[in-house]
Amino acid sequence: MDLEQGKEGGTWLGMTTGGKFAAITNYRQAPKFVDPNAIGRGNLVPDFLKGEDNVESYLELVSSQSEKYNGFNLLVGKMLQTGETKVGWYCNVEEKQVTLLKPGIHVLSNKVLNCSWPKMAYGRERFAEILEESFTKQELIDKLMGLLNLRQRLVFSSS
Repeated sequence: MDLEQGKEGGTWLGMTTGGKFAAITNYRQAPKFVDPNAIGRGNLVPDFLKGEDNVESYLELVSSQSEKYNGFNLLVGKMLQTGETKVGWYCNVEEKQVTLLKPGIHVLSNKVLNCSWPKMAYGRERFAEILEESFTKQELIDKLMGLLNLRQRLVFSSS
């Protein structure tokens, strides 16, 4: 929940029992590009979860109003009863187009989806390795939480 005065009440991650889910990250920007009067981004997640829009139409709506917000990445999705999952992404700083994701492993941080930051490349690689191994449910949870809790600074060498 966003606790910043004037921007209270939002959230950064959520899921409904009906299979809708959403997450938002701030987009890393220099302070000179951050507008202190911008609308809080935290309501973008609950607005999707509570609304009737599908993935693509919601992201199109957000994109039409994106200049009101500081930089963000918004990921929204819906798990369908057929087993299919529809997921879309929108960034209001770079690319600025609604993208429906293909199945696979995608990584998101404070830059664009699937960018080449070392921590993201490592996370994608390690996540794929974890998925290839066999674990009990608790072991899998422990491995994934360990990946999320990694505090090591990752740097690619040029050699």
